[in-house]
Amino acid sequence: MTKVVEDMIEEGLEDVPDSGVATTPMNQNIKQQEEIRAVIGGNITRLRQLNCLSQSSLGKLIGLHQQDISQIELGKRKLDIVEAIAISQVLGVELEELFEGVVDGKKSACGGFSLS
Repeated sequence: MTKVVEDMIEEGLEDVPDSGVATTPMNQNIKQQEEIRAVIGGNITRLRQLNCLSQSSLGKLIGLHQQDISQIELGKRKLDIVEAIAISQVLGVELEELFEGVVDGKKSACGGFSLS
């Protein structure tokens, strides 16, 4: 193994937990994405219930199956922007409400929004 590869591996791996599975920056990114999807899913669940809609009814109104809505609400399925817009329109809320608890509304130095 070359020194460059060894350095990359050393930099990419953090402490190996008791489970024996190494935590890499990529794994942390995946975990962060899952947490974000769970927050968004929880917001959708809450807003859907406030509107007295079932998962099936919401799905029919936006062209998705009940199973898709369930997976989105559980944070197990990615939500694309078109679906997010459709959900916000059906629920009668601003798009930002779906992302409450994820986006803090402050612009970062790069010009994008920072995560909470």
